[in-house]
Amino acid sequence: MTVTPGLVTGLLLLAAAAGLILFGRRLAGRWPREQWLVSLGRVLAAVAGVFLVATATVLARADVTCGIVVAIDQASLTDVHAFTLRTSDGVTVRYTIEPGRLAPDSFGPGHLREHLAFASPVCVTHSSGGIVALDLRDQLASPSP
Repeated sequence: MTVTPGLVTGLLLLAAAAGLILFGRRLAGRWPREQWLVSLGRVLAAVAGVFLVATATVLARADVTCGIVVAIDQASLTDVHAFTLRTSDGVTVRYTIEPGRLAPDSFGPGHLREHLAFASPVCVTHSSGGIVALDLRDQLASPSP
């Protein structure tokens, strides 16, 4: 799981809600007129925290798309800017490669030229709905029965 600002903020809000739940009675005892504010703070912090944690973990998950490389936009063999992938259902998707965004154990962008030449499939990990490649892998052939 990737640690995002939304996840951190959500966890802090959940911690604040837990603090208000545990120590809210003391706070409300000090300021009886503002008892409703403590209750409202509990609810708002809990709801906002749950929303941010859910959004950061569920909506920001990575998707994997596999297909054949059909085009490469590159300045040199190792300086690849983007590539186009055709999936098994015929959809073509263009992915950009930003320096520093690829996973450290991903194969190098220059290896895409080999996949283009031999029409061997590639799997690209990208954020949901995103077009920036986060990881590049050789697609392993499934064994024949």
